[in-house]
Amino acid sequence: MATAIKKVKKKLLYSDEFDRQYRFSAEIRWAHWIRALVIFVLIFTGFYLASPFITPAAVDEPIKFQNALFRFWHMVCGFILMAITTFRVYLYFFDARSRQYEWASMEDARHITSWIRQIKSYLYLDQFPKRGMYGPLQNASYLILMLIVIAEVLTGAILYSHVYHNGMGHFFGVIFGPLEYLMGGLANVRNIHYIFMWCIIIFIPIHIYMVFWYANRYPGSIDVIFSGNTFRPHDPEKD
Repeated sequence: MATAIKKVKKKLLYSDEFDRQYRFSAEIRWAHWIRALVIFVLIFTGFYLASPFITPAAVDEPIKFQNALFRFWHMVCGFILMAITTFRVYLYFFDARSRQYEWASMEDARHITSWIRQIKSYLYLDQFPKRGMYGPLQNASYLILMLIVIAEVLTGAILYSHVYHNGMGHFFGVIFGPLEYLMGGLANVRNIHYIFMWCIIIFIPIHIYMVFWYANRYPGSIDVIFSGNTFRPHDPEKD
């Protein structure tokens, strides 16, 4: 009787076609959405600081510090991005619950056949059952994105140190001074910061498109970033 009730509940919750599988921890999901939000704010405020496109009406009193306001929010979001990036790296290396399925994805990346099968999957020539959360191409793209974000954070810290010379600005200046020298000076740091911003901008629409494409190809996969669960075709042998 209990077994029959259990099967009925399973059918109501997950259906006979799909099984729920837990993949992303709450920490990973929150980090993803906070990082997405601050990146959009950083892009908008960054464009404004590079070339102000909104100018308030002129007044005699010094009360409309609009550029300072945009700079303030750019710096606030920059520090949030720095903290979230550090936290995300920590989760990947040191939090067993969060890293479990990301590390499992590395098993596929080690085999050339997995790369070929995922490419064929994108061409609708094959199915690609992943061991972890990402396929090898996803792994490579997310790794490159993480390195770009880290570079963006480091170059942003160097730029910050040339505006604020005390406290955290002084600390960044001392720590990242050699890195600034290796990049060829402040002007090159600013150019690198700008170029990496465009790399992120280009990545965003591709990422969004591929998320929906993958959800259409493998129904149930888009749920993972909201609930932490993904859905896979039901395997009767596991009953």
